[in-house]
Amino acid sequence: MAYEGGIKKMRRIVVALILCGLIGLIGFSAASAKTTLTFVSYFDVSPEATWPAAAAHWMMADKFMKANPDVEIQFLFVTFGELVPQVVRWTMTGELPDIVALDNPDVLHAAAAGVYYDLTPLVQQWGQWDDFYAGVKHALTYQDQIVALLPGTNNVALYYRKDIFRQYGLTPPRTWKELLDVCALLSEKLAGTGMYPLGVAATNTEELTWQFEPFLWSNGGSLLELDKPEAIAALELWVELFQKGYVPQDALTWGQGADPFIGGQVAMMINGPWILPLVREAGLEYGIVPIPAPSEGRKVVVPMGGETLGISSTIQADKVAIAWKYFTFFVEPENMAEFCTRAGYVPTRKSALPLVVAKDPELEPFATQAVSSLPRPPMGGDKLYTEVSAIARKYIQLALAGELTAKDAFAHAASEIRALFPTDQAYQDAVAKARRLLEEVASGS
Repeated sequence: MAYEGGIKKMRRIVVALILCGLIGLIGFSAASAKTTLTFVSYFDVSPEATWPAAAAHWMMADKFMKANPDVEIQFLFVTFGELVPQVVRWTMTGELPDIVALDNPDVLHAAAAGVYYDLTPLVQQWGQWDDFYAGVKHALTYQDQIVALLPGTNNVALYYRKDIFRQYGLTPPRTWKELLDVCALLSEKLAGTGMYPLGVAATNTEELTWQFEPFLWSNGGSLLELDKPEAIAALELWVELFQKGYVPQDALTWGQGADPFIGGQVAMMINGPWILPLVREAGLEYGIVPIPAPSEGRKVVVPMGGETLGISSTIQADKVAIAWKYFTFFVEPENMAEFCTRAGYVPTRKSALPLVVAKDPELEPFATQAVSSLPRPPMGGDKLYTEVSAIARKYIQLALAGELTAKDAFAHAASEIRALFPTDQAYQDAVAKARRLLEEVASGS
């Protein structure tokens, strides 16, 4: 009996093991049925992410995966400076992740290298492309192919200290003249306090070009025609701000951090929505207004920031529909608004604009300016933009430091920029393209 009991017990154990095995196999089968999308960016995306944009990307992926439990999104991190070269190498070896998130100025270069899957048929079938701003559509189109989507963007506006403006009876400047007038009064009132009227990012990086472009483009100027009066006038404004001491000379080494503003070095500062959490945390009494326009009634035109979403050219065919489902989920107006609010971005769709402003009214100046934003590469020679920008900012710095007049600085810059183009026709074509885009956005068409 003892032996029979042992057999029965063993049978029960075997049955239990078989059942456990079947359950395990079922679980394994369910897990293996999941579709995995790999996603590469220069954000370290994870549940523990603290950087606003990285945390916002995780929030959206988590929300999508919960709604689609058969999909898993795995994030890969590559540093900012290495991402584009690495993506190009992966393209050559056929090892690209399924989704590629690049900074929008890098899209044309990546598209030329064969990084992207052509989204045009999917976008046309989707039928919502017209809801995106004109500048956004230009940034995402390469040789008549739509290669990516842009879920959020950013730009720069003017932060100011409300308490200081109230103390001296000032209102935020709306035009270049008002900016100079406000700076003149603040310079007088703040003398000896260690606080300057205005701060800008004038270090010799893309940050300088990016902050100068709203003044250049809003005045009808172009990086490809810096020797024209419209461009020279924009630089003369900046030179005057520096020469009269309204902007400290230290700004020639400043990037786009929040320290000069929250540390009390400046009463106003040109900066983006990414510093909002730091400004709020500092407990300052502040406001944000659009970049001052050249004159009353002129539209402010700003450069477009933000990272794109593209499907890789090497993706497995059966994953395309799933990746596209994620993209369209991401840019639904409500989801776009949620992402932008969390990331400190502003929407790229007209229908999402009021939703973002309702969630965070302080983003309104950035959101309003996004309507008339432009992608940088098409405004500066497409694939030559990086070199064009480097030449422009080198001479902007020389003028701000007082080593050259604005006119002479931009005469040199214009000559060097023209020399980048292989033929005069190539240069003229690039100039015509930049003029056309600026006119389209400035006119609101």
